[in-house]
Amino acid sequence: MCLEKDTLGLFMKEGSASTIVLRQEAEQVKSSELKDLLPYGFAIHHAGMNKVDRKLVEDLFNDRHIQVLISTSTLAWGVNLPAHTVIIKGTQIYSPEKGRWVELSALDVLQMLGRAGRPQYDTKGEGIMITNHSELRYYLSLMNQQLPIESQFITKMADNLNAEVVLGTVHNIKEAVDWLDPLLQQRRKDLVHTAACILDKNGLLKYDRKTGNLQVTELGRISSHYYITHESMATYNQLLKPTLSEIELFRVFSLSSEFKYLTVREFRKIPEQVIKKIEKKNFPFERLYDLNHNEIGELLRLPRMGKPIHKHIRQFPRLELSVHIQPITRSTLKVELTITPDFQWEEKLHGHSEAFWILVEDVDSEAVLHHEYFLLKSKFATDEHTVKFFVPVFEPLPPQYFIRVVSDRWIGAETQLPVSFRHLILPERYPPPTELLDLQPLPITALRNPKFETLYSKKFPIFNPIQTQVFNAIYNSDDNVFVGAPTGSGKSICGEFAVLRMFSQNPEGRCVYVAPLDALAQQIYSDWHAKFAGVLGKKVVLLTGETGTDLKLLAKGNIVISTPDKWDVLSRRWKQRKNVQNINLFIVDELHLISGEIGGFNVSHNASRIMAMAKPTYQAVMKHSSKRPVLVFVPSRKQTKMTAIDILTCAAAEMQVGADDKPISRFLHVTEEDLVPFLEKINDLVNSHLTKHISTTSHFCCCCCHKI
Repeated sequence: MCLEKDTLGLFMKEGSASTIVLRQEAEQVKSSELKDLLPYGFAIHHAGMNKVDRKLVEDLFNDRHIQVLISTSTLAWGVNLPAHTVIIKGTQIYSPEKGRWVELSALDVLQMLGRAGRPQYDTKGEGIMITNHSELRYYLSLMNQQLPIESQFITKMADNLNAEVVLGTVHNIKEAVDWLDPLLQQRRKDLVHTAACILDKNGLLKYDRKTGNLQVTELGRISSHYYITHESMATYNQLLKPTLSEIELFRVFSLSSEFKYLTVREFRKIPEQVIKKIEKKNFPFERLYDLNHNEIGELLRLPRMGKPIHKHIRQFPRLELSVHIQPITRSTLKVELTITPDFQWEEKLHGHSEAFWILVEDVDSEAVLHHEYFLLKSKFATDEHTVKFFVPVFEPLPPQYFIRVVSDRWIGAETQLPVSFRHLILPERYPPPTELLDLQPLPITALRNPKFETLYSKKFPIFNPIQTQVFNAIYNSDDNVFVGAPTGSGKSICGEFAVLRMFSQNPEGRCVYVAPLDALAQQIYSDWHAKFAGVLGKKVVLLTGETGTDLKLLAKGNIVISTPDKWDVLSRRWKQRKNVQNINLFIVDELHLISGEIGGFNVSHNASRIMAMAKPTYQAVMKHSSKRPVLVFVPSRKQTKMTAIDILTCAAAEMQVGADDKPISRFLHVTEEDLVPFLEKINDLVNSHLTKHISTTSHFCCCCCHKI
């Protein structure tokens, strides 16, 4: 139209700087329509264009080189491009929720017209709307009248409340009301109650209507972590069954609320006869691995394509599996799975790593007994990989299990290995226990050595029943012995029997005692140094961790006390060290702690995790034992006071006021006058403060008995 009327000069002056810029940029764009329009100062913008072209159009329009930009409504909604004039041609958009064309809302109209006459870019602006005459009165009212603005948060309130409960920031209705809005409490309480009832009905949380407490469930965690609505979770929970086929599984997920406004597109690009021919072929994909390139070419009737297709088939992730199983107990199996990659690694296809999931299924493939993440890196693509794990086994013994390794990214990249139990021999159902000997407790004179007897004569006259049972096997023989007994049953004295046996047979013998912890090794060293060095005159040494010093201590010590890591350093070169070879007795105490850790986990964010657990701990106390004593265990002495202070803070936040306007303590059930005698005996100011307010006392093993 502008060409016909010769009015292009009104939009772009010939020879201007913008004309030169637009002609240069037009040579680089990929869209042919945009390339024809740019030199004249016109441009188009829509979602079907290349991303680079869209960004170029936005930049040129923002720099005032493009005078007229014709775009879809998406640009006006999402991209902030100021203009002098905004023209809206056609005011109807398709609403998936209603399934029909609807008029633009007031907010959409203001959003689009708000591009015209931005303060920093222009002094005034013009907005033009082209619509049907029947809608004229509607849009005039939008421009001239004030319409109420209402939040849409309430439509998604149930899902947001579930997310807060999963995060741990909301535990009850009162906290939910404060989270929503502390004002208009009764109105907000009704909204929160309704949302909690919806979540409770769908199984996303447990709502106690009497106390107002909210407890998260596994379905709630899944919904929050993966941004799934409560309607979809209710659908999955109702329709998902272990026996669903693949087509039924797709049907269940197609019922998700997230997909209810998506229409199914017709598959016009795939003719019906092509689908029928593919189904009639009935050639499994696994068979392609067994064919060479000539056979693949004949199968496709395209001999030239045989080699490239054969190459791509070899690049498809495939794994070879072999397994070795070992029964540990009658209900536990140790599985050693060997994984061998059997495909050609191509960095363009596979990147630097490929992820797989290892699944162990029961005989009916209904229950997943074990799952594990396996990452195959490119530099180890030709090596064998061994994965060890444990799986349960049940009575009666099933005929087999299935191990399935599935690719995390590739469809159809799956390997299955049946594990037969045909020749598996499990341990006996009830192994016969060692029969206890009918013995009376032995006196210490059973040692038959006056010096040995003086070690225990001042402590006790007889040995306890466990020491009596193992006395003959340890003190009167040189056999290997395993002693399993609970803590505090006298196992250390059983070890001393072996040491005394060694000294009675070889006065210059050498014994090595290994303790899992430095503290335990130091304790045994102090005890045995007083016994064996003070009474028997033997040399007791404690390894330091320095190789040179430890070699000297080993050479002159009769009893060598060490930890596993320190002894490992000395014993690795045992062939060159005669003192390591000349060991007469080797004792390992607390064997179950060797190569393990005791106590809480030691990570950098330990403090933040402990702090995050303070409120759940308080909630658990209130739920299960609000009026009875509670004992809370923490990993360290420092944490005792910090946890007590955190519980005090939680209690103070929910403290109620009585009729006399005095705060009612939640845990303290006595008067302050009754506490005075006890507070005077507490030296710690923190403990005194805690006891005074909520009757909470921090205690650790090093404190004096009178502090509690």
